[in-house]
Amino acid sequence: MASMYMYDVRGIQSYIFRTNKIKEIMGASHIVQDVILNTFYDSCKDIVKVKKYKDIKDKEVYFNFDSGNPKDYAEIMYYGGGNLFVFFENEEKAELVNKKMRIELAKKTYSLQLAVASEKIHGSNTYEEDMKNLRKKMNEVKLNMPAMLPVRSFPFTMNDPQTGMPFSRIGKDGLMITYESDKKLKAFRKIDEDDSEYRILNEFGTELGESMIAVVHIDGNNMGDYIKGKIGSIGTYTEATKVMRKISSDIDDVFTNIALENVRKKVPYFCEKRGVKKDFLPFRTIIHAGDDITFVCNARIALDCVKEYAESIEEANKQYSSNFSVCGGMFIMHSHFPFARAYELAEELCSNAKVCSRPIISDEEKGAANFIDFQVSYSGLLNDMDTIRERYFVDSEGNELLGRPYHIGKNSLSTLHGAQEIEALEKMLQTVSNLPRSKVKSLRESFYDGKEYVDMDLLRINSRISDEDKKIVCKEEKDYRILFDAIDIMDLKWGENHE
Repeated sequence: MASMYMYDVRGIQSYIFRTNKIKEIMGASHIVQDVILNTFYDSCKDIVKVKKYKDIKDKEVYFNFDSGNPKDYAEIMYYGGGNLFVFFENEEKAELVNKKMRIELAKKTYSLQLAVASEKIHGSNTYEEDMKNLRKKMNEVKLNMPAMLPVRSFPFTMNDPQTGMPFSRIGKDGLMITYESDKKLKAFRKIDEDDSEYRILNEFGTELGESMIAVVHIDGNNMGDYIKGKIGSIGTYTEATKVMRKISSDIDDVFTNIALENVRKKVPYFCEKRGVKKDFLPFRTIIHAGDDITFVCNARIALDCVKEYAESIEEANKQYSSNFSVCGGMFIMHSHFPFARAYELAEELCSNAKVCSRPIISDEEKGAANFIDFQVSYSGLLNDMDTIRERYFVDSEGNELLGRPYHIGKNSLSTLHGAQEIEALEKMLQTVSNLPRSKVKSLRESFYDGKEYVDMDLLRINSRISDEDKKIVCKEEKDYRILFDAIDIMDLKWGENHE
């Protein structure tokens, strides 16, 4: 009887961001890119025959559920979102592959773990029930997996104070490094042998003394519900496999091959638009796995990049008859801020944005919606985002000052559950950018005293402006919050056009 196996690599995020060294982060990102698929291929050699996944997308399912295939054959059902589903005819062969995969994964990464679950295929029409059982087993496997890493240290070893792992190599610079760091640095050199395209983070800043960069994390909304909706009540393995492969292909095309590539192509234009003068492009992708995207860029072009990504998703939806949407978190920081912590905060901001997206996505009449939340770190605070905002972004009476998250994209929505259009923020940015910086900063401080003080400052500022169109107008509560956001990010030049 044939079986279906599910594979999941555990600890990828912590593996990438266990260090603040950008070369190691990028090397780790390169290692984990398709690591589960490549490890599977390497492990199948001399054990079972398997087709390359790129050759079977949208194709007929070769696997025969009536045991008519050779005993040494396996077929990939679906690969995406870090999960790999494989049909095996022979369970003994499958276990040999699984054992070898764990060994190969340790060789490739040193510390990543492999979770494996399996379920017997009870018939060609039992997909739905079999898959439910398989996912249940995988959840149990994950819950019971020990949080183990390879040997950390011995009494006679010197250890890396950040990771606790023993030093085992001498790096190119003559300094001691761990085995894991060595793997990551070697992977980085494969993608950038002479470091010609590599720039340390403080070079991503715009001018001398301005080293603000942005870590941007983008994640697809309700992808689980999207996949369930596509699968529906399909019960046969043949149909389910075709649909799952199509979903995987569409996700790769829309989120990476279209949206991310569009952003990359427009980075030179965004730099020119925002007055970023560089002899290289201040944009680097850290993670791009399905609908999970993380990149770092010059802070001035961060909003342009996110808007382009969201709008590209919306355009691709028309082509693919899909309903994809994303939420993003942007953490803007000085280049010396701990990078791993910046990523965690960008993830928190993305989660904040998703709070706005959920009610809208569930409403089919309104369609998919994209949202962005952002935070600037001027003081290097390391608290979690909720604590930072509760402590530093409320007025004397405890009222919240921030207007974010914002809706992004061309699809205009009438009801945004408290979120405003990003165009409202951009318009306010253009207004405040015309004012003397000292007056704007003074206005920012008045927000902490209360709305009455803000109104008095606005009255003084507007009385000195003869052009009615350049005056700051706050009619509703939301206008005050948008104004505060605009002042908070004014130095990022998102409201200026240098073309």
